[in-house]
This record gives sequence, C-alpha cells and structure tokens, in this order.
Amino acid sequence: MKLVELLNLCQLSNRSGTIRYTRDGLQGQIHVRDGHALHAEFDNFGGEDALYAMLESDSGIAVYDANSEAAPATINKSAEYVLLEAARRADEKVKTVRLNIKKAEIANDYVPSGNFLLLCQVGDGEKSFLLKPEGTYVGKTSNNDIILENESVSRRHCLFEITVDRQVQLSDLGSLNGTYVNGNRVDKPVKLHDGDGIHIGPIPARFYIQK
Repeated sequence: MKLVELLNLCQLSNRSGTIRYTRDGLQGQIHVRDGHALHAEFDNFGGEDALYAMLESDSGIAVYDANSEAAPATINKSAEYVLLEAARRADEKVKTVRLNIKKAEIANDYVPSGNFLLLCQVGDGEKSFLLKPEGTYVGKTSNNDIILENESVSRRHCLFEITVDRQVQLSDLGSLNGTYVNGNRVDKPVKLHDGDGIHIGPIPARFYIQK
C-alpha cells in the first residue's frame, strides 16, 4: 500500500503501531498512536523532516505493524495537518510542470469548454482535463467525469461548474476528507482563479485558465 494511504487509514481508524517503509534501499518507520504520527525516522532524518521525506514520493512500500514500539514524541502536528502538508508539498511540484496539453491526453467524450483546465496528479504523473460545460464531477467511481482511484477520495467527491458569467465554481459534495482551495476547506461553492491550488482529499491539483 502507498504510504500516504496507509497513514490516512491509520488516522481514520485511530490505530496505534508502527508503519515500516522501504524506498530505493532505504528503510524508514513511523510510530503511530491513536491515528497520529508520533515519531518518524528515515535515512538521516528524524521527526517531521523524516516524515515528509518519506511522503514526498509516491513510490516505495509501506507495511503496518500493530506492535507499538517506544518512541519519543517528535511530531506534534495533527494527522490531518500532516497529510495536507504532504499534499501541499507535492502540489509545489505540480507548479513547476509546464502545461502541455495534447489532444490524446483529453478523453474523447470531453466537450471543449473554451479554456478551463484542471491539472491533476494521477498515479505517478499529472494529467490535464478540460472542464465540461455541463459540469465536471470528480470521485473514485466510474460514474464520474474525472476518476481518482484513491481510498481517501469519496465516491462522488466534488463538482466543477461553469457559471453563466464564464467563471468556474467548485463545490464539495459532502466528502469525508474534504476539498481544499489554497489550503482552505470548501464548505460552500467557491469561485476559482487562474493558478488556484486544489486538494481533492490528499490528491493535489491546479486550476488553469488557458490563454
């Protein structure tokens, strides 16, 4: 299982134990108590630095061990904060991606809306989507326009709508792990601006108006 998904699972189920992580021959571990990361070690890092060093990559293998080990309390942030901060750091990488839209990358059933684009992290890379004039639903099931296969994404998570005055409005659809715009949780429809950073649960994305 991916590390971010396993850490999120521990948070949701209030688990205590140790997450053991391996990437590129390096060993790491995260000590969890009642769903919260208590301490982390990875490579030459410790505490929060070690935690984000592990979470910054989508690769690696993470395994949960229910046996709790004694560990110092070096991380005092909430589990929700840790996951959002990890997503924000991943989102910073998306900022540096040059926006190159190829027709082959856009699903055939997308009707061009003019110039509203969503650059979203999918698997190990990013994919660009044109927002549909009649509304673009995002979630993890096949009845959505943008499908994000992630345990932390709700079945029908959020909705992008193009208003009559040619603005894009984002609404959360009662998702468990929330939708965020520039770090702020969406609790009512929010109008988007070019370059806004979005998190769909833990998944980073960015909204663009193509010039």
